[in-house]
Amino acid sequence: MKPEPSISAEDVGRAAAARKGESIQQINETIKQLDDAIEELNATVKQVPTSLHFSIDDTSNRFVVQVTDTNTGEIIRKVPGDAILRIAKQIESLKGVLFDDKF
Repeated sequence: MKPEPSISAEDVGRAAAARKGESIQQINETIKQLDDAIEELNATVKQVPTSLHFSIDDTSNRFVVQVTDTNTGEIIRKVPGDAILRIAKQIESLKGVLFDDKF
């Protein structure tokens, strides 16, 4: 005779839902902190006579630093470059095709 489990499936489901909610809340807080830090970096850089701009690429979720000429507005350097960001986006789109699971 099998012993009865000490916890029910409903209890496991409730605990998983609570943890999921906590994880989502932590992710949202981290994203907010990251956005605030980017805004603060951009505001600080604007006070100094430099032409740096910090952002996050939406498709690849990578940090991007852009150096521009303050007189002409021309982009001098972008790290990572557009080609790298395009490659990262293409690799991301192929994850389900090349690999069994998405990472």
